[in-house]
Amino acid sequence: MQSNLLMDAHVTRVLGECAGVLYAINTLKAHGMQVPALQEVFRGKILSKLTYASPAWSGLASSENFKRINSFLKRAKRMDFFRVDGLSFENMCSDADETLFKNIVNNPSHVLHRLLPPIKNVPYNLRTRKHNFTLSLKDDRNFINRMIFKNIF
Repeated sequence: MQSNLLMDAHVTRVLGECAGVLYAINTLKAHGMQVPALQEVFRGKILSKLTYASPAWSGLASSENFKRINSFLKRAKRMDFFRVDGLSFENMCSDADETLFKNIVNNPSHVLHRLLPPIKNVPYNLRTRKHNFTLSLKDDRNFINRMIFKNIF
C-alpha cells in the first residue's frame, strides 16, 4: 500500500507478475497444450492473483488501474486464454465483494462480523431493505461502508 492510499504500485506489481505467467501459458500453448486446459491454468494462476483480496483494495483503486487490468484481460482474451462472459474486472470485484459481504452478514462467528454497524430497529413498517444496519457516513473506499450503501435498495 502506498502512503497516499492508492493502489498504483500494487496493480503494477501484480500485472508484472501476471505478464510473466501469461508468457509461460503462451509457451505451454506453443508446446501443444489444449485450449480448455490453458484457460483453466489462466483462471487458476492469473485470475486468482488478480482477484486475491480484491474487496480490501478495489475501493482504493483508481479507474486507471481498472482500465489497465481490463486491457490485460482483453489481451488474454485475444490469446484465447480467457473467456470473458461479459465480465469486466469491476464486475468480478463486485461479485467478490457481494459474496464476502453475504458471508459476513450471515455468519456471526465471521472474523469481520464485529465490524458491521449495529442493527437499526424501527417500530414502523417501511419498505424492506437488503439489510437493517444503521447507516453511517458514506465512504466508498471502506469495504463495509461501500457494501452497506450498495445494498440499501
